[in-house]
This record gives sequence, C-alpha cells and structure tokens, in this order.
Amino acid sequence: MMRAPFWAVAVGVLASCSKPPEVPLSPELHGWKEEGDLVVNGLAEVKALWKEGQREAARKLAGQVYTERWEPRLERAARQIDPDACRQTEYSFGLLLVELEVKGGRDHVDERIRAVDERVEAVTRAAEKAYPPPGQAGAPQAMQDDAPSRPIVPPVAPAWDEPQEPQ
Repeated sequence: MMRAPFWAVAVGVLASCSKPPEVPLSPELHGWKEEGDLVVNGLAEVKALWKEGQREAARKLAGQVYTERWEPRLERAARQIDPDACRQTEYSFGLLLVELEVKGGRDHVDERIRAVDERVEAVTRAAEKAYPPPGQAGAPQAMQDDAPSRPIVPPVAPAWDEPQEPQ
C-alpha cells in the first residue's frame, strides 16, 4: 500500500481551507429573490439526494424546505398577492411530498420539483414588484390569527383499507 507524502496531504488540506465558507445572509438582509433561491436551491438538494438513492433524507429535507424556507416569508407574501397562486404552490409542494413518500414504481420527483420551482419563481417575481424586501416596513408580516398552514395534500397517502375511527 502506497501512502501519499506528508507534504501532499498538507497542501491538499491547506488548499481546501484557504477559502473561508460563505456566511449566509441573515433573514433581515434577504431580498425576495434570495428567499426564492433558498427554496429552489433546497429543492435542488432534495433532487440530488433522491437521485443518489437517499430517499428518506430527500423526504425530510423537502419537508424542511417547505416549513423553514417557503412558509416563513414567501407564503405570507403569496397569500396577500394572489391567494389562488399560493394554494397552487402549496398543492404542488403537497404533491411533491406525497411523491417522496411513495414506495416503488412511481418516480415523478423531477416533474414535481420543476412545478414547485416554477410556482416559487413566479411568487418571487410578484413579491419583488409588490413589496419592499422582507423584514422592512410594508413587507408582509405574520398575522396574529394566522393558523399554521400545511400542505393541502397530506404527506402520507391515506390508508383507505383500514377502518377509520370517527373524530
């Protein structure tokens, strides 16, 4: 077994450490485009995990993209700009989450991600025209009586064959 010389390893380590990691902008400094990019980039990570066969990781990340990237700011803006477009985007997210739950034959993850990306980009463009950047006066804020929203389509397909107890 041949080992790399110490100097080669040291140069490799120094080269990888020479550029400091990018510091993410705080949410207060994001514009609407950056907010949309967070969602789209998160979904690109979901797609990569899915293609690598890391199905559970892809499913969990998709849920996080929805709850931690879409909901906090873009969803609020979308609701105020165009409630129908907001519902359509949430429906697209729901379909993606269901697709990620399905075991076996169906594999429409790429199509679902593309549909969500298109809707998020449309909301982002509309928000840029309608509002100042997030966190500034006049931008959509969380409403007091606003119930936490969830995808319209449940993330797990219902078990139709099992008896359901009345609620």
